[in-house]
Amino acid sequence: MKKLDAKPLAYKTPGNGQQGQFDGIYTYFKDGEERLLILEAKGGVNPQLGGRKDKHGQYVQQGTQQYKESVIKNMRDVVKAAEDTGNVTAEITALKSTLERFDEFEFSNAIDYQLVKQKISNDTLGSHVISEFKAG
Repeated sequence: MKKLDAKPLAYKTPGNGQQGQFDGIYTYFKDGEERLLILEAKGGVNPQLGGRKDKHGQYVQQGTQQYKESVIKNMRDVVKAAEDTGNVTAEITALKSTLERFDEFEFSNAIDYQLVKQKISNDTLGSHVISEFKAG
């Protein structure tokens, strides 16, 4: 497998939970083109996709366009709330920079959204599987 020379971008929202954020956001080059890579990672005995409620209160599953939009909206809301309250930290500034890069890649349709799954059985790691979500 070819090593991906990816550079991480900020993706974590403040707080202790992981709800409302991706498992990773990176930039990388594919065929000479810079692209954005959004990762969702699942592991365990029976790794399954999760979901969240979108702005309309509808449940949206990871890997869908609606889920991706919901998480991006959450990230934007976090940045706006911090700016509105004057609580702009280095973490918020980095998150805002990621959102600006996201807009650039969205405009050029250069975003890849992938799932990485790895099973764990009897304290043994299984092989990992990488698949592409078909979210727009």
